[in-house]
Amino acid sequence: MSLKTGNPASAATLNRVENVITDDEPTNTKNLDSRQPSAEEKIHEIAHWYLNAKNVPRPIVPYLKEKFGISAGQAAKAITKAVEWRAVR
Repeated sequence: MSLKTGNPASAATLNRVENVITDDEPTNTKNLDSRQPSAEEKIHEIAHWYLNAKNVPRPIVPYLKEKFGISAGQAAKAITKAVEWRAVR
């Protein structure tokens, strides 16, 4: 980002700011990458998977529990959400 200003002091300040912005890694990137998804995010993700999956094994609830490490209740919520989405399509 190179902005031209008529004021040399402003240009020097802008250059320092540009260096700080480009040299520093964002402080919250590591936290976002390493955080665990919330239960609702996980259910949403599984519902999306289920909605687009082909040849889903039966019975589905034990399969989802084993594959994604979730409870039977969470599996049921994911299935319900996928069925609702399918109805809207």
